[in-house]
Amino acid sequence: MTAVLAPTLAGYRRSWLRADVVAGLSAGAVVIPQARAYATIADMPVQIGLYTCMVPMIVYALLGGSRTASVSTTSTIATLTASTLIGAGIASGSDDAQTALMILTLMVGVILIAARVLKLGAIIENISEATLSGIKAGVGLTVAASQLPKLLRIEFWVAAVTAVIGLTAGLLPAVLVGVVMTLYLVLRELNRPHISQLVRDLDGIWTAVDPDGPPIASDPLVLRIDLGLYTANVRANTREISRRVTTAASSPRAVVLDCSRLYQVTTTVMKNFVDLTRELSDAGVTVYFAAVPPQNLATVRRTVLGRDYESQGRMFDTVEAAARTLSD
Repeated sequence: MTAVLAPTLAGYRRSWLRADVVAGLSAGAVVIPQARAYATIADMPVQIGLYTCMVPMIVYALLGGSRTASVSTTSTIATLTASTLIGAGIASGSDDAQTALMILTLMVGVILIAARVLKLGAIIENISEATLSGIKAGVGLTVAASQLPKLLRIEFWVAAVTAVIGLTAGLLPAVLVGVVMTLYLVLRELNRPHISQLVRDLDGIWTAVDPDGPPIASDPLVLRIDLGLYTANVRANTREISRRVTTAASSPRAVVLDCSRLYQVTTTVMKNFVDLTRELSDAGVTVYFAAVPPQNLATVRRTVLGRDYESQGRMFDTVEAAARTLSD
């Protein structure tokens, strides 16, 4: 069984372990920040980049090794993904973006499998070297232009600090510092508020407002929770929701929370939402919930609070349904 799932473990020597651990840490220090950057190139949340650099590695380790195979995502894949989704009319940050990404990934996988079965790899040999060089240069310039603002901020300093430590203290301390700093940045990104205001565009699609622009007056005010909530970040997000409501230009009487990206609801999360609804209720604002994932809806319905909300008509299947009902 080991030979089938993890053939590289056959004949593995214990003396190789230390060198492999150092190699793994070194690769992680490079790949993790790189994958996060590639996710932003593809106009996706940074956690998508983490998935692309972790899941393929596990599959790669189970299926076997190769010195020539490229595992995880690349700048070319990220750029092509962004251009394909934009060409299909899928807005960055919309509800359909991640679903479309999964469909695109499956389609590409099917095409690659078909190409392998039909032995179409020889077609690449007919593409001239000049054409390939032009593609690589174009992708490189696109990536550099899109990442320059970020390069001059946080990620640049992580790379600079890691490089200095590597030159002065050696590779292993540099890898350790790079991994710790990257982990800190990832946790900070996950724990900061991720709340977006949604508005209906001219095509009737609910899209996110530019976070750097001014808020748009609306009643009901529709806010989307863009990241899963857990004990460490739920309070920061509920505070941000409260701030958005109380500082809104239109003084809304109702707020609709788009919960479509809440992949897990815990008791702690629900308790914080109870506190939020009470706080806003005292300010004359009623909280409604929309698009709660089915697996979470079953959990919510098992609680007295969840059943009360549903009986009061404060839970909707979609944001559109909530907005239409509350606008009447």
